[in-house]
Amino acid sequence: MQVHAYMVKLGFYSFLSIANALINAYSKCGSIASASKCFDLVAEPDLVTWTSVISACAFHGLAKEATQIFDKMLTYGIRPDGIAFVGVLSACSHGGLVKKGLHYFKLMTNDYQFFPDSEHYTCLIDLLGRAGLLDEALNILTSIPIETDPSSFGAFIGACKVNGNVELAKLAAEKLFTLEPNKPVNYTIMSNTYSSENRWADVARVRHQMRYSCEQKSPGCSWLEIGGDIHTFVSGDESHPQASEVYVMLGMLLRLMK
Repeated sequence: MQVHAYMVKLGFYSFLSIANALINAYSKCGSIASASKCFDLVAEPDLVTWTSVISACAFHGLAKEATQIFDKMLTYGIRPDGIAFVGVLSACSHGGLVKKGLHYFKLMTNDYQFFPDSEHYTCLIDLLGRAGLLDEALNILTSIPIETDPSSFGAFIGACKVNGNVELAKLAAEKLFTLEPNKPVNYTIMSNTYSSENRWADVARVRHQMRYSCEQKSPGCSWLEIGGDIHTFVSGDESHPQASEVYVMLGMLLRLMK
């Protein structure tokens, strides 16, 4: 906000690229209201400006607002590009707007003659999968005319987890493990899918496969400073001298939350 104020003082706000950057910055900082205000102050928004605010709304789960802005952009005669379509398709996916999403996908391919890339197909698979249309999503996944991106399989597995269809998730996971055998997050997605259905033997099998296939990395940790001393915590770690007290307090907090 201080940098924003300084730019206004210096008269730089009239530069369209700066306005676009501000919309993006405020969105990523969690302030959709400030991003929208920056957009409203632009006299003649270009494609990047429109796309920035569409993506900002999609990022914050404002699917209806994103689609309204996209439609308004079209009425101004702005021709959308592939990035703009990713933004509006993503918004439809997170908002459960299946009909809208399919409409924009057809608009992209039929009216604007865009050849969809892997990001567009991933959005489409996610859109259908989140709505419980797993068979339709699987048809898209298996008929993509370009090389299938691993993220498309990840989106499908996530949809299977939400809808409790472990067998379809397993089929996609086998292909995903072939494409990216050394990526831990792929195994984690499938492990979580099995655990959601209480299939603990399969969870153990996937985790064993992950340990065998993936390089060991240093675990993530959190830390805090008290009186100049740094206290570091790793998941499941009991090496801290006050670990017993910490876990007692954690248990109390969990009971309160429940």
